[in-house]
Parts: sequence; structure tokens; C-alpha cells
Amino acid sequence: MINAIFAMDLKGGIGKDGTLPWPHNPKDFRWFRSHTTNNTVVMGRKTWDDPKMPKPLPNRKNVVFTSRAIEFHENVTPVSITHAKSWLQKNSNKELFIIGGAKVLSEYWDMIDRFYVTEFNSVYDCDTYISSDNLEKMQNKKLTYFYDYGEITFKVWG
Repeated sequence: MINAIFAMDLKGGIGKDGTLPWPHNPKDFRWFRSHTTNNTVVMGRKTWDDPKMPKPLPNRKNVVFTSRAIEFHENVTPVSITHAKSWLQKNSNKELFIIGGAKVLSEYWDMIDRFYVTEFNSVYDCDTYISSDNLEKMQNKKLTYFYDYGEITFKVWG
């Protein structure tokens, strides 16, 4: 199953200058870890290059869609951009989590079966957003989980 897991602000903002725009949030971290541990996380090279992200993410198979070589790490599989879609189709029988960035999410949005979203209940200074069209497509799916912590809300669509 192809899943996406990401956090966004109230305007669909997901990034600023190649990293997350909000301070570390332990609840969001636990949410992310609880869903992705022992599964496969899929990301673009810019997400992989985020200096705040540990490399590789521990206790997960890490797959990086890239058009150039990346530094070798155990438990990391680079996949050429030209083969990314076929890789997703071939591996969709596994629990895959697309974790970003915006280009990877946007490119494969229509292939995603389920969306795990942390929504920060405020607006941050972002330069990267989920498009309003994609947000609408996601919100047209069935909301299967909702939990409001006040400053953040967890939602699952699909």
C-alpha cells in the first residue's frame, strides 16, 4: 500500500529553505515513528539532504528517488527518477510511506492510497506547499482517523 505521511500548517505549508518550518514537536515525532518504523520510507533527494534529518532513518528501509548519486549508507536504496513510478508500482504490495518532499508527493499524489497528516493549527513561514488541488483530492477521501491535541491534529484519509 502506498501511503504518504507529512505535516503541514493551516495553509498547506510543508517546508522552508529545505527543512521543516516549525520547531520539533514530540507528538508529531512519535506519530511519524509509530507509523514508519519497520516499514519503507520513500523520499526525494532534497528531503534526504535535509541536514536536520538523520541518515538513514533508523529501523526503516530508506528509498531515495534521485537523479544523481548519493553517499552510500546501509539500508538505503537509491532509485533513479526515471524508474521511480515503476518502483512504486512494483513495491505497492509493501507498506510504503512517502515522506516528501513536495515534488515527490506531487508527482505520485494520485498513486497514494492513504494520507497520514499532522496538521499544525497555526500558520508558519513556508516556501513549500501542498497544492490546493491535491489537498482537495485528499480531503475527498474518507477521513478514517481524527485526533485533536490542540496545537496539532492527526488525521488519516483513505
